[in-house]
Order: sequence, then structure tokens, then C-alpha cells
Amino acid sequence: MNRQRFPRSAPAVRAVRWRTPVAAACLAICVNAGHAQSPAGPRPIILTRVTVVDPVMDAPLRDATIVLQGDRIVAVGPRTTVAIPRNATVIDARNAYVIPGLWDMHTHIAQALAPGVELETNAGYFLPLFLAYGVTGVRDMAGDLSTLRRWRNDITRGIRQGPRLLITGEKLGKGPVVPGAPFPIRTAGDIERSVRALRDSGASFVKVEAVPPQLFGVVTRGAWNAGLRVAGHVDLDQSVRELARAGIRSVEHLDGVLLATNRDESVLRTRLLQNRKPTIWHRLLVKLGMRQAISEPAAAALDGYSASRADSLFDLFHQTGTWQCPTLRLLGALYREQDPNLRLAPDSLLLRAVATPWNGFAAAPLPASNPLAGVYPKLQEIVRRMSERGVGILAGTDTPALFAVPGRSLHEELGLLVAAGLTPRTALRAATTGPADFLEARDSLGTIRVGAMADLVLLDGDPLADIANTQRIRAVIARGRYLDRPALDSMIAEGARVAQRVRSAVP
Repeated sequence: MNRQRFPRSAPAVRAVRWRTPVAAACLAICVNAGHAQSPAGPRPIILTRVTVVDPVMDAPLRDATIVLQGDRIVAVGPRTTVAIPRNATVIDARNAYVIPGLWDMHTHIAQALAPGVELETNAGYFLPLFLAYGVTGVRDMAGDLSTLRRWRNDITRGIRQGPRLLITGEKLGKGPVVPGAPFPIRTAGDIERSVRALRDSGASFVKVEAVPPQLFGVVTRGAWNAGLRVAGHVDLDQSVRELARAGIRSVEHLDGVLLATNRDESVLRTRLLQNRKPTIWHRLLVKLGMRQAISEPAAAALDGYSASRADSLFDLFHQTGTWQCPTLRLLGALYREQDPNLRLAPDSLLLRAVATPWNGFAAAPLPASNPLAGVYPKLQEIVRRMSERGVGILAGTDTPALFAVPGRSLHEELGLLVAAGLTPRTALRAATTGPADFLEARDSLGTIRVGAMADLVLLDGDPLADIANTQRIRAVIARGRYLDRPALDSMIAEGARVAQRVRSAVP
């Protein structure tokens, strides 16, 4: 894939070829754990008789042995060719499949769960649950930056367990990105100061929403100069084509994509901007942060869909390296898709705990008269076609929106990607090698190879035969620490207890 590159303004750091200064710094903080001793201790961990399912491999490697030393993979190969070190902890993984650790590339873990609930409560809920469901890395898409930075540092130092964290502050254009940053955004100087504030506060990227169209180029240039990527929303008064050309690195929720496939895009945009009115749907979607992706624009754009314009748009995304994070779980729920993956299990203590208004959204179903129900099949088609034409797809869930359980929702998203027409292998890439390519860290993340990080998930079924098998987790290895099934169950139970405490605190 012809990926747009960032300036090589920092040298490569150890085994990871990160292309930006902030990414190199994130390597030391988020990925490489500051060269600290892995919690697993000095004894190597050996997985033997396992089937290796690496999405970049042409075929699974059967009856293999993997040697882990600290937080790295130091050997992978057929069992008969890999020597087992002395004093190793050997785990017989026959009949099991191992995949790279999963990434959820769209989450919000540092926003208050409920009024009056301390933000620190989130750490006891989100962080262990992600790991328990095999999610060893997450991208937080807007939250309290100082809190996220502290959690990231604690995880790196082994003070608490949790996934690797890529973080930003609040959305640029929606409010001050950090306390004291300029708002509202009116000038190029406001943007430059905001980007510098994010960089100096330890952000991994810039999340945008509601930035004036004429200033968007300033955002991407300023971010590039600071070594940051730009990701986020495409508002109705913006063209996703122009943002792709300007250098937005990932588009969330398919924002602006359906409108850009319309044969009369510019005329339709002008009319929609003139006629925009606060309908009940618009108010709901504004609350969900989704006004630019769906509501009236989606219904109107659907009528004029052009396959040729769609393909030209997807080719542009491929050429500019503009990734898409569809969050189909969220879009499907909003369009009232009754996929079994989206149903709550009433006998689950955790799901009963989170299926309440405390996560910011009403528990009542959306009105049956939803006028947008016909849009979701077209969005499924769009995701499939983008993938076929080489557009990078990232698996993300918008957890905790619409009762998404941390970690579990990522498996639901993988199922929805397959339901949209992706193969299980391609869907798996969206949560493993895709994020690694997006971060330009393929040689250390999202793969099972010598030198890569020891972030792995051991499964009791072949995910290439059925993507639902990603949910059959036998064990998780995070930063070289082996977490067996009882340990994972304990983490899920603790998450349920935190959710219950939050629920009891809500009037």
C-alpha cells in the first residue's frame, strides 16, 4: 500500500521504525517499557505445539514453538527446529491458536462514567477488561490527557495492568485541548498553540472536530511539524476528499464518506447546510458526537450514490494513506441493525451492569420509526469495497458508547466487519497488523516474529475459520506476562464489581 510518510525527523529507535518524534517518544513510554524488566521475570516462557496465526503469513504455522524472553519474542518456528532454553516455563498449547494482541483503535476511557464518579474509577473498569478480552493496545480518541498520561506511565512501569495506550487530549475545535489552550479556534495561531500544547503534554496524535475548513491545512502542517498525526471527524461543511489530500491520517465513523460518493456532492452539501434544522434525530446524533456522519446527510446522500465516485474516493484514500475506522458496532446500533452481536446477554452480570444510562446514553431502544435504517447496508458495502481497493481499515468500537463492554466490543466489531464482507483474515488485520502499519511499527507490533513485542492471545479455535473464535480465549500474554483463564476471569469479575459500584452511585 502506498502510504503517505511523515518527515523522518527522528532516528529509528531500537527495533521499531517509528517515523515521527512523538512516535519515537511513545516507543520509550508506550511500547518499549523504558527497558524495564518485564513483569514476567527472567525465565523464558515457551508456547509449544501451538498453531501460529499471523495475518501477514500466507498460511498458519502448525505445531510451532514460540519463545518469549521478557517483553519480546525471541524465537518462532516449527517445534522440531526451536531449542527450548533451560529454566524456561513451558506451556503445552496443543490444539490452540495464537494471534497477535488485538487493538481497539477508537475508545474513550478517560471521560466520567457518571456524574460524581471519580475519573480514577475508570482505570479499574476499562484497563483490566481490555486485557481480559485480549485487547493489548487501545487508541483513546478524546479524554483527560493528564489522567491518560498517568495511566500510561503506570502501565509502563508495571504499577498497574492495562493495554498499551495511544492518547490525545480533548478534540481540537470542540474545546481547549488542554487547560489553558486557546478556544474557540479562530486563527492559525490558535491551532499552532493547541498542537504544541498537545505535544508538550504527551499526546500521541491530534483529534479534530469542528475545525473551520479553511484552517484544516494549518492543523495538518502544524501536527506534522510537531511529529503528530491527525485523526478525527469530517464535518458537514468539510469535504473528506480535501481532508484526505490535506493529510488527515484516519477518518472516524465513515464521516463524510457517504456524502462524497453522491453524484451531486457539492450541491447536496450546500442544500443540507442551508436546511439543517434541529430535528430529534439531529439532537440525538449531536449528543453521540455523530452529527456529521449520519442523520439527514446520510439519508439524502444515499439517493444519489455513485459507484464510480465511490471507487475514485477509495482510490484517493489508498493513494494518500487515509485510514478508515468505521466503528460498525456503533453505526449498526444507530441504524437499528438487529445483528446478534449487538444484543445484550441478560444473564451476564457485567452486561447488566453497563446496560444502564450511566455510560452517557439512554438504555431505551431508538424509535422504531428511524428513517435511516436503509443506510447501514450501504455502509457495509462501502467498507467492503474500500478494503478491496486497498484502503486501510482499523477496528474500533467507540467504547463505552451504546453499552460497549471494554474488550468484548472489539470482538463484536470484528464480527461486523466480516458480516460487511471482509474475510476473517482481513478483519483480523484491522485489529493487529493494520494498527501496526498505521503506527509504522510493523516490526514490533501486530505480528508474531522475532523481535516483536510479546503481546499475544491464545485461542481455542481457528479465527480464520470463524472470526467468532477470537472470543474463545484460553490465555493472554501482555508485555510478556502470561495471564491464564482463571486470571482473566478474575479481571472480568473485578470489572463487573466496578460497574456495579458505578451503577449504585447513579440515582
